[in-house]
Formats: sequence, C-alpha cells, structure tokens
Amino acid sequence: MTGADPQREFPENLKCYFPGGPDFDLSLELGRAGNDRYVHTALSRLWMCPNVDGPFLDSVVPGGPECQFGILQIAQAALKLPFILRCIREQRASEQDLRSEIQFGIQTQEPSDWLTLGIPVRALRAHWSVDNSWRVATQSWLSTLCAALAGVADNIHSHVPLAVGVMGEETSGCWRSPTPLRAKEAHQGYPPFALLNAEVIENRGAFVVPPALWTRLAPRTASVVLTSGLLYVPPHPNAALTGA
Repeated sequence: MTGADPQREFPENLKCYFPGGPDFDLSLELGRAGNDRYVHTALSRLWMCPNVDGPFLDSVVPGGPECQFGILQIAQAALKLPFILRCIREQRASEQDLRSEIQFGIQTQEPSDWLTLGIPVRALRAHWSVDNSWRVATQSWLSTLCAALAGVADNIHSHVPLAVGVMGEETSGCWRSPTPLRAKEAHQGYPPFALLNAEVIENRGAFVVPPALWTRLAPRTASVVLTSGLLYVPPHPNAALTGA
C-alpha cells in the first residue's frame, strides 16, 4: 500500500477495538483502477487531514500490506476513534466471469480503486449508544461522525477528484459512480452491485458527490458545498446507513 511511511506503534489502549466485528466506513471511489500515482496522492492527502493521525505501524492486527491504521479525531466530542484504512484495487472481470454465478465479490468490466476508512463498531460503542438501526433519529451522534468523515473526503477531493463517497456500516465497495456499462452489470445477487442515483441520495443521505455527477443526477435534496467543491448530503434522520 502506498502513502506515508508509518513510523510509530499504534496506541496500546486503542488496539483492543480491532479484532473482529463490523466497521462503520467512509468508502471513497477514486476512479478507474490502475492509476498508481492517483492512489498514492489520495493516500498522502488522507494522512495530511487535520483531524487524522497516522499512519501507524501495522502491528495492530493481521491485515496484510494493503492495510494501514490511524486515528480520527472528533473535536466536538473530544474523541479519538481508531480506524483501519484499506486500499481496494479491483480487477477487470472477463466475459466468462461475468456470465458465472457468484456468491461474494463484485465482477465488473469497469473496475475502480477505492479507499475505505473503517471504524470498528466496538469503538463507537465505547463512546455512544449504538442500537444497530444506523439511523440518526435514534442515534444523533451519527451526524457528528458523518460530518467528520465528510471533512476527510473534502481534504482528499481538493487534490484528487473523487468519483463518489458513502458512509455507513459495511459500505466498502457500495454505491458506485453510475455508467451505462455498470448499469448492465448491476444485478449480481449478493452483494448487490449498487449504482448511485438521485433516489438514494434523496432518501438516504451520508454521501459526498462531485459537482459534475450531482448535476447529472439532479437529486432534489439539500446539500452542503464543502471547501473543495464536493457536495455533502448529511444522513437523513430515518434512513438506515448500511451497505447497499
């Protein structure tokens, strides 16, 4: 995994949150797979975010070379939340693969590179009441968390234009930037090959969307224009922020 070189051991008091269990993710589609320089720049910008500390040595849990570890700082709540950063680099599927029935994974002829920042749910439980609904209506702290994650996306987008970004429980690889070819591939069983559209932006929220895609989809909902020009849609109160 490219990016800043980790030099420090992860804080001992935060290591306990990692082994096992789901994550609450910020999942960012960087764009077409295979651009090493683009991925490197995105990683560098992430580690330069004012509210991010890291990367740390990857001795927290076995994660492989594609993982790094960091801390998301939320000033409003005076919290430090540990996270694992995964760089997902998809491969182009063959025509034969696309015709095959699959149980897990996504098969596409338009693969992307992704960054997924995953905060262990057990770390959230240490500070907030988590009822597993993933709705702001019963967990108001989700608004604070999503706003902090939107700030991370904003910092990256100011130097590396993002295709789209989504927040929620286990959202890695979900809600892709829509294209005509992807629309033909979109029904693959489990997990769903979910394409971003106006309806899901309007009904769910917790997305960051670049201006050109926003104009094309034309969702009828309020958004916040971030410093980079990225548009942030806060989570809607009764929407479940889960994977597609």
